[in-house]
Amino acid sequence: YLKKLFAVISGASLLLSVGLGNVSAARADSACTNATLTGGFGIQSTGTLLEGGPGPAGPFAANGLIKFDGDGNLTGSQTVSFNGTIAPFNSSGTYEVQEDCTLTLKITGDNGAQLTASGVIVKRGTEILIIETDPLTVITGILKKVE
Repeated sequence: YLKKLFAVISGASLLLSVGLGNVSAARADSACTNATLTGGFGIQSTGTLLEGGPGPAGPFAANGLIKFDGDGNLTGSQTVSFNGTIAPFNSSGTYEVQEDCTLTLKITGDNGAQLTASGVIVKRGTEILIIETDPLTVITGILKKVE
């Protein structure tokens, strides 16, 4: 049960993470595509799972590495904390980048749990701001390009 919960929540972190308040910083100089995202991005996400959500209500945090292939596929490896219980979380999924540099992510954990997130690419493709869009989750995150 906890494994599925970690997958759902940490996907949230994958997905995606910090609010979308800086949308104006999106890459206005050129259009974005799936190819805008390639390589590794460190991810940090935090939030709360609300009562009635996919597991017991409580705090969530995660960090790790997400790799984008430039063709709409991603893989991830994170360490998550749910209510203070630490566990690894591995995932794979897809992403779709729009011309305005917004994106959607669909992630499946290694235990089959699925989650969705939306976000925006900022700072010339070196950062991504995300928020999980599944019901009863309040999880946001930021991904920064590994250099």
